[in-house]
Amino acid sequence: MRRTYSSIVLLVGLFILTWQIWTRLHVVIMVTVPWWGLLIGALVLFIVFDYLLHKVFGCQ
Repeated sequence: MRRTYSSIVLLVGLFILTWQIWTRLHVVIMVTVPWWGLLIGALVLFIVFDYLLHKVFGCQ
């Protein structure tokens, strides 16, 4: 059950983080970063956020 809660928190947190970045920086990002840079950045953010969330909730 704890894993379900951490997955939900992960998805909500990732959505909020992505939305905040997109609303404030979308013009700058679209001009200066190629499409593959956005994919790599999103992947890195997801991995870091997932790692930190698993550390906080103590999931194995």
